[in-house]
Amino acid sequence: MKKIFLILAALFAFQFIEAQPTQCFTAIHCDPSEPENFPNLEKLVDSANSYNIKLTIEFTGPWVDSISPYLYRKNKIAIWHAQGHEIAMHHHDISHPMQWDGYTNHSKAEILAAGWDTNNYKGNMEYLYNRVLSIAGTAPLKTIGNSDSVDLPLGCIFQTQGILPADGFSNPVSYSYDGKNYCRIGYTYISGLSTENLMENLYPSMTAYNSLGVVFHVFNFVDDSWPMMKWFQFVNQRGLQSKMVAQILISLNCPPVVGLVADEENHVVQVYPNPFALQTTIEIISAKKIENAELKIFDMLGREIISTTFGNDQKIILSTNKIDSGVYFYKVFQKNKVIATGKLFAE
Repeated sequence: MKKIFLILAALFAFQFIEAQPTQCFTAIHCDPSEPENFPNLEKLVDSANSYNIKLTIEFTGPWVDSISPYLYRKNKIAIWHAQGHEIAMHHHDISHPMQWDGYTNHSKAEILAAGWDTNNYKGNMEYLYNRVLSIAGTAPLKTIGNSDSVDLPLGCIFQTQGILPADGFSNPVSYSYDGKNYCRIGYTYISGLSTENLMENLYPSMTAYNSLGVVFHVFNFVDDSWPMMKWFQFVNQRGLQSKMVAQILISLNCPPVVGLVADEENHVVQVYPNPFALQTTIEIISAKKIENAELKIFDMLGREIISTTFGNDQKIILSTNKIDSGVYFYKVFQKNKVIATGKLFAE
């Protein structure tokens, strides 16, 4: 009896043991100052693959210019996406201390107040989003690396930001801006071996956080690849799950948007907007195309009212002329297996 009591006590105590983050992301900023570094980005991704590290690769406008004319480079990005890397976007906003990239949702008065020349304005964030999307293959862009909530394109709901070592350990924060939900996660900038060593030393004491994130630039890899390789080794030695930013935030239900679900094969179904007044888009996001996926919608009594299949773009647009106002349940099937469920709120 005493032995059973001790076992139960140990199991009970185990529930309250704090632990370090078990999942991490590695973001790569393709900065506007270095678009000539695509060949070095290739080497960087090859190195990550050799360690089974999944990257979130964030492109800026000048990189689009260096990639678009070359089919080989666009095909390479599609291959990276198929290998499980996340294709994302990066942005230097008007508060950036080094270089504004020319894109913003801010007014010209705000651009001037920040100390920049309005003649360098290239377009708003939707324009930049579409430019980066043009080189991203079939991958929708869901993640952006920037620090300005105003400069968020509609397609990106995941935001990465930070710089200091402590920023790399975080619990994602959900917030709303202009009627849309977003989620912010932190990273630390590893600029050299000293920062990488500091992150390793901090890790054992960081028991209050559920995510770990770092960012490198391609030029860091060019100058000295060892800190990055040492980081990859640390991730593997600690048994950390290397994931894309989107994977981590979806697994943590951040932002808590109904209809954003990931299954064990990393299929994601996003519903936006939700609630909706006129129409909503139900989209499957996956590293590979999901064949013969079906959508079924049920009313509150469990009656099936809509059954349809996803097209080649993996999207279904549902309008309120097909359903009345109210709350509905949906299920997405693939090969008779449910890969996502959620609620729809038609206004």
